[in-house]
Amino acid sequence: MTRALVAALLVLGAVPARAGVASLWAVSDGEKVERDDRASPWKGRNSVWDGQRVRLFGARNEIVAFQVMVESDAQGIEALRLSLPELRQRGGASRIAYAAPAADPTDTVGRPIQIFPLHYMNVTETTHATWAWALRHPKMFAAIVPVAGLSEDKDLDPCVLKDMPIWAFHGDQDDVVDPQQGFAIVKKVDACKGSVRPKMTIYPQMTHGSWEPAYDDPAMWRWLLEQRRSVPAPGDPQENSKKKADKK
Repeated sequence: MTRALVAALLVLGAVPARAGVASLWAVSDGEKVERDDRASPWKGRNSVWDGQRVRLFGARNEIVAFQVMVESDAQGIEALRLSLPELRQRGGASRIAYAAPAADPTDTVGRPIQIFPLHYMNVTETTHATWAWALRHPKMFAAIVPVAGLSEDKDLDPCVLKDMPIWAFHGDQDDVVDPQQGFAIVKKVDACKGSVRPKMTIYPQMTHGSWEPAYDDPAMWRWLLEQRRSVPAPGDPQENSKKKADKK
């Protein structure tokens, strides 16, 4: 089995203060760095980061990966772009070049280098926006996942959501949002007897932090990504094309 060393150069030069970037470093794909961990022991040097470069060891046909950490300053980062044009073999002539994704991002043929962004969801307090937006714009969403939420829109008809896939989550000991109010809107939608029944997961002995187990549940994400709108949302190119066809 042949092993090779490749160096991925992350060259930013002097980052201007206005860019909002305080520091940049990297870790292996096996390390977990929390969103606000600015004192990580891996920040200075680690198994893949020497303070300037990422160095990866890999056997032939082995997949290797690393994570790039970009810390913002007090101003925050308005826009960020990262590129990895190629990987070069140390002491050799072999190179692996980056190729942009096709229309289907899951198609990895001919794409030996892939870049994935990681998005953090910062939840600080409850919101009823999921129900509020869905009740007002039922054709806009393929599905909704209300977490520790309720509906205060007593004048809106819950039956507009009777055909929308819904999976709601709530802790039965929620001390911020009354669980019974959260259950009530789900029961109202269910009573409309639509084409799909809403789902409700109740966490026993859970207070208001029900988003933690909900967002950690792979089944929820699989279910959410499987949903599709039965009709195009207002403003979609597909909807605009349909309107033009109808006029003809």
